[in-house]
Amino acid sequence: MSERLETKRCIKVLSEYSSFPFLFIIHPFVIDGLISVGYLQEEGCTASYRMFLKEMKHLAEYRTFLDAGYEYPTSICGKTLKMMLNEYGHMILSRMYLYLLCYLIGSLHKSCRICIRDVKLCH
Repeated sequence: MSERLETKRCIKVLSEYSSFPFLFIIHPFVIDGLISVGYLQEEGCTASYRMFLKEMKHLAEYRTFLDAGYEYPTSICGKTLKMMLNEYGHMILSRMYLYLLCYLIGSLHKSCRICIRDVKLCH
């Protein structure tokens, strides 16, 4: 099925479930739940996935879509929770690396100043 037809089909299905067609407000707690569901699904934790879907009252609409045979993304801008955590980890490590480099350069600069001072005192 072409992407355009698939989009039209999804819009039609979504508008059937909404009292205000094409007006969808996704609250942060729903986004959190969807991302968590996606993570559990991605990791293969099927029992936890099912239990989380059952217990999370904010995902009732998502459960309705699943029961109807539809599924919408459990990622944000194509990024899953695992991808976001990996990017965050890389960012923190790179900042730590830069901090360490700045510290080492500062320490080296201080050592060089001391050496230059000692050389000047010897002459």
